[in-house]
Amino acid sequence: MNIYGYIHLYDALRLYAIAIRTSMNITGNFTIYEDGRFVWNQMRRLTFPGLVSAEGVSSGTVMMDDLAERAPVYAVFYVPPNSDTVRKVNKIEPKLIEKCDGLKTKTGCVDLQITEVVTGFWPSPDGTLPQDEPSCGFRNERCDYTMLIIAGLMFLLLLLTIAGVFITVRICENRTLAKMQWRIYRDDFRVVNEDEVRSMIKQSIHDNINPFLGMSFNEKDEMVLLWKFCSRGTVQDIIYNSDLVLDAKFHGAFIRDITLGLEYLHTSPIGYHGSLTPWACLIDRNWMIKLTDFGIASCLERWEKQGLISTELLKDNDEEGKSGSLQKTSVLYQSPELLKNRALNRLRTVDQTWIKQTQFCRQMGDIYSFGMVMYEILFRSLPFPNSTNIDELVEHVSSGEKVCRPSIQDRSEIHPDLTALLLDCWNENPEVRPSIRRVRLNTESYLRVKGSLVDQMMRMMEQYANNLEKLVQERTGMLEDANARADKLLSQLLPK
Repeated sequence: MNIYGYIHLYDALRLYAIAIRTSMNITGNFTIYEDGRFVWNQMRRLTFPGLVSAEGVSSGTVMMDDLAERAPVYAVFYVPPNSDTVRKVNKIEPKLIEKCDGLKTKTGCVDLQITEVVTGFWPSPDGTLPQDEPSCGFRNERCDYTMLIIAGLMFLLLLLTIAGVFITVRICENRTLAKMQWRIYRDDFRVVNEDEVRSMIKQSIHDNINPFLGMSFNEKDEMVLLWKFCSRGTVQDIIYNSDLVLDAKFHGAFIRDITLGLEYLHTSPIGYHGSLTPWACLIDRNWMIKLTDFGIASCLERWEKQGLISTELLKDNDEEGKSGSLQKTSVLYQSPELLKNRALNRLRTVDQTWIKQTQFCRQMGDIYSFGMVMYEILFRSLPFPNSTNIDELVEHVSSGEKVCRPSIQDRSEIHPDLTALLLDCWNENPEVRPSIRRVRLNTESYLRVKGSLVDQMMRMMEQYANNLEKLVQERTGMLEDANARADKLLSQLLPK
C-alpha cells in the first residue's frame, strides 16, 4: 500500500483544521468556516510538523508560503555507476522572506536554501558545491572593468615609452660607437690556436711600443683588448727559461729597449705605462722588446669599481692557472704609494669620488716597476731573500699589510753605480726616484749598450768577418812563405 498519498491527505486535513480553529478563536464565530478568504488568510505563513507513520515515514515540516501554498523540501541523491547505494549529497529547504507581501509580488515569498552539502563530491577544484552563477554573471554584466582596462592601457603605454627611450638611447650609443675608428667588433676577429700563430706574424710598426689594435665590447658578454702579436713571448718566458744562457749583451739590450719604450710613453700624450711587468714586455722575432698593456690598468680597475665591467680570471684554457698567478703577482711590481691609493679606492663606494693618480705619480710608479724588472733581467729572480715565500708575500701585499721591501741580494755581480740606481728606483719617496731619461743614460753607460741586440749581433758578425779575413791573409802569407822555402830547398837538392 502506498502510504505517501495518505500522509499528504492527513497533512491537508490538519492544515484545514488548524486554520478553522484559529479563525474561530479570533472571531468567536463558529460559522466562520463559511468565509473561505478569512480561513485562507489563516493558512498563510503557517508552519507545523507533518505526520510520522508507524513505519517511520515522515512528511517533514509543513511550511505554507505567503500564498497559502506548501513550500516543498528537496533533496539530491546520487547513485554511483558501480554500486546500488543511494547517497544524499545535499538538501534544499525553504525559508520565508520577511517583510514580503505575496499578494503584491504574486509569489510565495519563499527563498530556497541549500543545506547538508557533502564535500569532496562536486566537480570543482576544492570539491565544494559550485555557485549557481558566476560572481560577475555569465556574460560579465555585473562587473565593471573600466578601471582595469584603463590601468592596463596605462601600463602598456608606460612599457612602450620605456622601450622607445631604451631603443633611442641604444641607437644614439651605436651611432656614437660607430664613429670610434679604434673599435673592433667581436665577430671581426677570432682567437687563433697555436698552429695558426705563425701565419699571422707581422712586422712591428714601432721600435719599442707594441701597437694597440682596438677594443671589442658590448658583445657576447665580454670585452677584449687587442694588441699586436709578438712571436717570441715575454721577457718573463726568456729570463726564467733555464735552457737559455743570457750574457751581458742580452741584459743590456733588454734593459735598453724597455727604457726607450718607457721614455717614449712618458713624453707622449699617454704619459705613463701603469702596469709594467715582465709579462708586459713582449719580444718580437727580431729580439726587440715591445711594451704592451700600457695606460689601461687604472681604467679597468675604475670601471670594475663602478660596476661597468666584471673581470674574471681566464682559466678555462689555462690548465696551470698562469693567468691567475700573473694577475696576483702583479702587485709586487706596483709602488707603495699606488698600492695605498688602490686600497683606498677599494674601500670607497661607487658614487664616491675616485682617487686619481697624477701623471708624475704614475711615472714614478713606472720607475719603481722598472727597477723590479731590471733586477729580474740581471739576476733571473725577484729582489727578495731566497727564503721568502712568494705566494705569502703576494697575499700580504694584496691585503695592504706592510712587508719587506725589495733589496739587492748579491751586489758583487753588478756595477756599484747600477746598484745605487736600483736602490734609487725603489726609494719610498717617489720624488727621489730618477727620471726615465736619467735611468736610460745611466744604464747605457753602466752596461755599455750600443744599439739593439740585433745591432750588436751584426757588429759581432762584422768583427768576426774582419778577423776571419785578416786570419786568411796571415795564413795565405804563411803558405806563400812555406812554398818559397820549399822551392828553394828543392832547387838546392836537384843537380845542376
